[in-house]
Amino acid sequence: MNIFRGNANRFRFILSLFVASFSILFILGAVVAQLGDEIGDTNDEVQLNAEAISSVQVGLVRANSDTLYVGETFTVLLQASDIRTGIDSVYSAFADVAFPQDDVEILDIRYSTEFPYINQQTIGAGEIDELGAASNLFAVQNGASTIAEIDVMPVNDGAFQMASSEADADISETTIFGDDFDQRGSITYGDLSFDVLPQPNLITNGDFSNFANDWQFV
Repeated sequence: MNIFRGNANRFRFILSLFVASFSILFILGAVVAQLGDEIGDTNDEVQLNAEAISSVQVGLVRANSDTLYVGETFTVLLQASDIRTGIDSVYSAFADVAFPQDDVEILDIRYSTEFPYINQQTIGAGEIDELGAASNLFAVQNGASTIAEIDVMPVNDGAFQMASSEADADISETTIFGDDFDQRGSITYGDLSFDVLPQPNLITNGDFSNFANDWQFV
């Protein structure tokens, strides 16, 4: 009888160990699953944050592609684009714009009617400093935004370049719709190269040869 009682006690002890072990394994499994969910949530959050980091392009483009001659004014556009997936608009954009001061003159700067605020640029020796503005819009606009128009007149012929770079004043923040943080540090800046030809002269020092070649009299 004692033998059976002893075996029964041992059986209950082994069963209790088994139950305890199973409980521990179950709890550990639940903890691991929870940690996995938290890690997954963290990875998802990191991915979402990475997608939210904007890549903004700021650049210079000519308003048209006409041939450029010495003494003739042409217009350069300062444009900015937010190239985040699915969103395509900047709220404010600024840049310093370098130009060849011995070869071109900056005649005028006009801001887009959609970017009327914080116009603070100054024109110095070979640079337009802090060129840019903030928008008066409250909705996303698709495509590149034209911030300002620069009227330029070449005074020499040759191959030239205007270059945009980061504006450094505290107030010159480039921002995007849906994100109030300054985007400087994640902006790609573009340059503009252009060729200027000498002004064509039909009559030079009484020489009518060009005129005769251009006009045929019958």
